[in-house]
Amino acid sequence: FSLIIFFFLYTVEMFSYGTECQKRSDEGVKNYANFFNEIDTIKSFNSIHQFDKKYQAFIAMPSFLIGSEKIGKESWGHIIDFSYQFSLATNLPMFNRMMSRSSWSQTFALSRFFASKYSNKDSIYKYCNTKPILIIKESNATLEEGEEYLIQNSQFLTAYKNWNLYSLDLN
Repeated sequence: FSLIIFFFLYTVEMFSYGTECQKRSDEGVKNYANFFNEIDTIKSFNSIHQFDKKYQAFIAMPSFLIGSEKIGKESWGHIIDFSYQFSLATNLPMFNRMMSRSSWSQTFALSRFFASKYSNKDSIYKYCNTKPILIIKESNATLEEGEEYLIQNSQFLTAYKNWNLYSLDLN
């Protein structure tokens, strides 16, 4: 009798888990399509503004950085999704990253770059060339002090949907 109860509960549990997995799988197809539909729109936007030719990389704000297992800064909203879409559509690398195996020196340099207006930002310049950096800011996002400092020292370019784009000259 206990064996029957065990198999009954196991079957019920597996059925509910299977239903949840199927639901997520169905959502995945829709999410995948939405992700690439946005990329096509960004490619059209890029063909007008030529960001891939004018800029060396971009920074997404509010910033996010997972630089090692011990150092990181998370961000909320749609900035992470949009950053990956923008990078894929324009072939521009992004300063923000989510890699747990980054070197300590790169992680600390990026952390200081986003930190405050008083933090030493010179260490990031060794990774840069002479082209400016594109900043993509979520329009209604609240930024931290260091991020605001970067926006104040950049030039507004244009707006795209829920995003403001700026040019930051490092020279």
